[in-house]
This record gives sequence, C-alpha cells and structure tokens, in this order.
Amino acid sequence: MNLKNNIVYLAAPKRLFDSEIFDRAYRYAQSQCSAVLDPRGVFRSNDEWKDNFERVLEICDVMVIVSDDGMVGKGVYEEYRYFRRRFCKIFHYTETGKNKYLIPVKGMNVVNPDVWKNYALIQY
Repeated sequence: MNLKNNIVYLAAPKRLFDSEIFDRAYRYAQSQCSAVLDPRGVFRSNDEWKDNFERVLEICDVMVIVSDDGMVGKGVYEEYRYFRRRFCKIFHYTETGKNKYLIPVKGMNVVNPDVWKNYALIQY
C-alpha cells in the first residue's frame, strides 16, 4: 500500500488521545504519507467537532483508525461514514510487538446504539 501522496486523518476514541498507542500510530502514519491530520489539535469541543468535522476532514484522502480493542465511539463511527461516502481508503492501525500494520477496514458493526463510547466494532 502506498500512501506517500495522501493526507491521513488519524481517528481514535478520545480516551486514547493521550496514550502510547496513539502516539505510535501518529509516528507510523507520518512515516507512510505526506501529512497527518491529528484530531487532538483540530477540535476544541464536541460541539465544534459536530459543526465542522466534514469541512475540516475534506482535505484528507485516507482515514486511519486507532483502537486498542476494535471498538470505536459514535464520533469515530460518524467520521468513518463520512470517509466511506467519499470512497476514501480506511484502515485500522494495528501492532503486534514491534510490527505495525494498516489493515483495510471492510465495515463497522453498530453493537451498542445507546452507548456512545463503545458504539461500533471494526470489521476486516
């Protein structure tokens, strides 16, 4: 997979924003593409995200999802739907030991429609 000329949006549940896995995913994404849009510095509040995420993300060609358990919240799911509507590539960042991978996402299954934090499961 060649992402060298792409702008990647790195999506993750908020609980992972200050985690080592997110930091490693960010560094890995930077090594694979021309630029990475990091949500930690883009949106200051849930309301700002809700009002602006589609406009902000329109510059991105690829979505990379970071999740430590295969689950994402409603926000990442909505971002996923946005990228899917645009026919963009969508990957899940995965690591095994020192090996890092971007696995193509085939879909998401909503498993907890009433629970925003553990809303959908990534499918490969």
